[in-house]
Amino acid sequence: MVAYSKCMRTEGVRDFPDPNAQGKIDLGSGKKFDPNSDVFKAADTKCKKLLPDGGNAAPPPAAVGPAQINYAKCMRENGVPKFPDPNAEGGIDLNGETLGVDPTGPVFKAADDKCKHFLEEAAGGAPRVEKTGGP
Repeated sequence: MVAYSKCMRTEGVRDFPDPNAQGKIDLGSGKKFDPNSDVFKAADTKCKKLLPDGGNAAPPPAAVGPAQINYAKCMRENGVPKFPDPNAEGGIDLNGETLGVDPTGPVFKAADDKCKHFLEEAAGGAPRVEKTGGP
């Protein structure tokens, strides 16, 4: 999966993420690429041979699950009202024109900070613990 990620970046998808500790690649949290773009598709065609089973393995079940839906809903509730739901592959088009907010700006980043726990927990991370009161 690491080799696939590196290949995707080499082939023009500059912000393609590395896999997490569970070997999964998150295509939906704050990334600035479109999985439906020609560049992405061309890179995937060249790089998928690096995936397990050459990319022919069945996609993981529930590519879009409650975590992605909850993340999108949370983003809309926290300052990014046009944040889209993920597509069938779990990808989200994050261009500023569609969102109405700069995906590299402070409003988007603040919303992502509040909402990314949905994706982190789904990827096997620790549940979010909110700090209240005092230092």
